[in-house]
Amino acid sequence: MRSVDALRLLIAQTVVCLIAALVPIEGRAGNLAFDHSDNLFFEGRNTGTIVKFTPDGTKTTFATGTKDTPINGDLAVDASGNVFACASFTTILKYAADGTRSVFATGVGKYWPDSLAVDAGGNLFASSDNKIFKFTPDGTKSIFATGVEAYGLAFDQSGNLFVSDSHGENGHLVSAIVKFTPDGRKSAFADTHGYSLAFDKPGNLLIAGQDVILKFTPDVRKSRRIGRPCH
Repeated sequence: MRSVDALRLLIAQTVVCLIAALVPIEGRAGNLAFDHSDNLFFEGRNTGTIVKFTPDGTKTTFATGTKDTPINGDLAVDASGNVFACASFTTILKYAADGTRSVFATGVGKYWPDSLAVDAGGNLFASSDNKIFKFTPDGTKSIFATGVEAYGLAFDQSGNLFVSDSHGENGHLVSAIVKFTPDGRKSAFADTHGYSLAFDKPGNLLIAGQDVILKFTPDVRKSRRIGRPCH
């Protein structure tokens, strides 16, 4: 039987497919994040709005960007239910569980962050400019890793950061899933690429690729497809 977290990813992918069928093309390819109460937050690219789906499917508007800080990018939720969202190219906004907005960080690289993730300590990690930045809960910024263009971030139960990396190297595109220990040591995990990463309770890594979700066991000795969400 699949774990709750594995089903979460399948549900999230299904929501994307359903929304893609119901909204204009500029609203597709959105960003997803669950909180600890299993509420799903979704931001459709170029819509500037974060919507919230409760576990029973009820939809509400959680937050809307402004002209100065348009929302457009990845989402992440910490253990307290705070929602982090990319906005205005190099800004990260923080929304409390009641929707109260504040600016969490500015000057996050030169371009829009590609992905966000929060570790168990409440530190926010953001990828931009072939770097991964780390922000402590009070907003203090440091560089966690360089030489990686991350399109997906996820933490396992031991605090290791897994990254879907795709960057240029000697004139070639290099794509792989890499692993960073909490102290920043990097190692290769799997020779594949994905757009979104998540862990289930047994510690299996779920990778959402194009029209498929891959499952990797912790020892990487076995992988299998567990779904084709848009088919």
